[in-house]
Amino acid sequence: MSDTKMNDEIIKAFMEDPINGRLVLSASLANFIRFFHWYIYHQEFVIKDFHIKIIRALEDIAFGRAKKRNLVINIPPRFGKSSIAKYFCAWSYMLNCGSNCIYTSYSDDLVNNFSKDIRDIVDSAAFKKFTGLEIKKGKSGADYWETNMGGGFRAAPIAGSLTGFGAGVSGDEYGGAIILDDMLKASNVKSQAELQNCIDYYLNTLKSRCNNQAKTPMIMIMQRLALEDLAGYVLEAEGADWELIKIPALNEETGEALWEEKFSAADLLKLKDQAPFVYYGQYQQEPIVIGGSVFKTEWFRFYNTREKYSYQCSFLTADTAQKKGEGNDFTVLQFWGKTYDSKLHLLDMVRGKFDAEELREQVLLFWKKCSYGCGDPKCPPYGFYIEDKSSGIGVLQEIKKNHPIPVIPISRARFKDDNGMIVRQDKFSRAMTGIPYIANGWVYLPNSENDDISKQILSESSAFKADLSHKHDDCIDPMLDAIDIAFGTTGISSIFI
Repeated sequence: MSDTKMNDEIIKAFMEDPINGRLVLSASLANFIRFFHWYIYHQEFVIKDFHIKIIRALEDIAFGRAKKRNLVINIPPRFGKSSIAKYFCAWSYMLNCGSNCIYTSYSDDLVNNFSKDIRDIVDSAAFKKFTGLEIKKGKSGADYWETNMGGGFRAAPIAGSLTGFGAGVSGDEYGGAIILDDMLKASNVKSQAELQNCIDYYLNTLKSRCNNQAKTPMIMIMQRLALEDLAGYVLEAEGADWELIKIPALNEETGEALWEEKFSAADLLKLKDQAPFVYYGQYQQEPIVIGGSVFKTEWFRFYNTREKYSYQCSFLTADTAQKKGEGNDFTVLQFWGKTYDSKLHLLDMVRGKFDAEELREQVLLFWKKCSYGCGDPKCPPYGFYIEDKSSGIGVLQEIKKNHPIPVIPISRARFKDDNGMIVRQDKFSRAMTGIPYIANGWVYLPNSENDDISKQILSESSAFKADLSHKHDDCIDPMLDAIDIAFGTTGISSIFI
């Protein structure tokens, strides 16, 4: 059957011989998927080689061949993971009509739709003919239903109640599982609280829902989002109990895409340049550190300050603060030069805590110093970019009025949404726009990691957290401004691209 395309004739033959039909479908999850996908949707289910790897691991669990009780499947989005999980749940009731399954995910709609799809399979005429199984009348809700053979199904979103329901059976045979499907919404990855909520729900609720604590399996199917996500937690804390299947979208050694028709190698490489955080986590299953560094310090390159370079443009950026108390932010002034081969050099930097008058003096002194400090007399700085927030407005106004310095106000509320409206980006989103340029080696710091200026940039970069719980990012903000200005990533300027 595995080499034959599914069609109505096969469906008819199985229905006419339900005893042998059940034997064939019970023996192979792949055959079960192909049969019922055609039966319900009248479409062939495309099974790729990596699907077969997943299917065999699930069969090993159901048939008692698995070396470890639980299974983690890390796979890119839209690669069929939820469909396979859905059919695996339904298949459980064919193997053991008294099966009990729990399905959980981050969304109410997701879990209810999943439950309805499985209920439609189990309640179909074909399934009834093969097994005699029926859904109990009055016990057929979207989030909970029972069968006439002692089994049941419970769907609950994360933090949903599972009181009174358990997965699996009390005996040693396979009788259902707990399915954890994408427990964290991708847009919540920067929230340490959301990451911890997933782990807490797993520890405090899901683990106690196994009817046989030694036998009932858990199947976790998810794209990786962070090192601290639920998959990362169980693999580190409970690795002896979890088998791992990791499916990257791109073979980086051969350059071949896993599923070219779904997501081409060219598109994946483009994603790698534009959003490495997404590429490495969701598509390669190798997430960049969230709880620690969003920026990898090894991405930064270094240039030798003793050598002479030719620059096509140079400019200054600033992140200002007007209070100089112990707990206040730093003011950071940076001088940047862009080479003719599109490398962005950090040429100089001042970082300190200044009051309003000191800030004005520092801006004037830094401009004067940088006017002669580029190393290329043909390329003086063309402007001083200062954010037009409260701490910078007074400085902007005073300098514009009394000094011949081309001060350029900028706003960090400059991201265009789908409707063309300018909206404010949070610091994490801004970091994501700048990371591709750093990760691909376009941003250079002076000399080495031991240089005083480089140390400050690397220190803040390594401490920058996606949940914004880091203490300082005063060097990061003007650096991201410089990347915007030099490369036009969010539209401040594209003159020098």
